[in-house]
Amino acid sequence: MIRVYTKIRHVESIRKVLTSFNLEHEIFTTKNPPSPEHEFEPFDLGVSYSYPRKITKNILDIPPKGFVNYHPAPLPEYRGGSVYEEAIENKETHWGVTLHLMDEHYDTGQIIKRVNIELHVPYFKRSTKKMPKNNKIF
Repeated sequence: MIRVYTKIRHVESIRKVLTSFNLEHEIFTTKNPPSPEHEFEPFDLGVSYSYPRKITKNILDIPPKGFVNYHPAPLPEYRGGSVYEEAIENKETHWGVTLHLMDEHYDTGQIIKRVNIELHVPYFKRSTKKMPKNNKIF
């Protein structure tokens, strides 16, 4: 059994993928959390996909195959929830996404896989023209 914690907007996509592989699963969100009597029942693998809340250590310790997190940024450089804002401030030209094992801290578990992405330079930076005074590109 795979237990997934995610945001409501991702539930149907995740359900389709797991069902297409005939994988037994349950999906929880902040609006639809596991009931208190069900929360500590055994499951084989835990997955956090864009889940905005901390998953406690007593839940992380349940699945024998571990708990993994999809993090929408390159780890270890960009931990936490405000990674996009930090990347914009830092004028990043490279980005990435990371799959990692979860532990009791945010985004500190062992990295399983990281995919790096080269970002393009925005049009107004490549152009020899100056940015319009009203900051409108179009």
